[in-house]
Amino acid sequence: MPERRKTRVIEPSLGAIIESLSGNPRFQVIAALEGHSTLDVIGNSIRILVAPITPILDAKKLQREMMRLLPFNPTMMDEFSGSEMGIRIGKLYFDKIGVRKVVTPRVVVHQFGNEPETTKTFTRTEEERIIRRVWVVLYPSVEIAERVFDNIQREARGEPYEYNLEYFIPKEDLSNLHQTSPVSILT
Repeated sequence: MPERRKTRVIEPSLGAIIESLSGNPRFQVIAALEGHSTLDVIGNSIRILVAPITPILDAKKLQREMMRLLPFNPTMMDEFSGSEMGIRIGKLYFDKIGVRKVVTPRVVVHQFGNEPETTKTFTRTEEERIIRRVWVVLYPSVEIAERVFDNIQREARGEPYEYNLEYFIPKEDLSNLHQTSPVSILT
């Protein structure tokens, strides 16, 4: 099981993360997908799918590259790991603390007999602390990252999609990328 490490919270802006990733000529940003987390404390979640221009088919090399991908320390990360079955995908997490405000307008109308109506308007504001989580997910190749993106879109539309490559890439898929030399995923 890959190790999940916690580090200190840096809170880079989403723009700074995307700008840094986009400015790296060795990697391609495939997509940035906004969604909502099932965890109440996470107000929204943004997954950024990234891949090296030249495929990297080794878990240790992918881990090294992921750690050099951004100049910011992640809040947390999932490390890459390789096995005879394939590669478990690593991720960097960047959490930014924010506030969710819910403003509820309320109109109260009173009427007594023939007297004119009186109207009072109130607003109620509730605030709660939330987190925006940006996941930077590095895939071994542009081809695999594009397949993952296509699968995510198909799933969202309720269409059939191939097995999920989002978190684990089977050895067969890695071998299809690199027909000329053996795939080293255990290192």
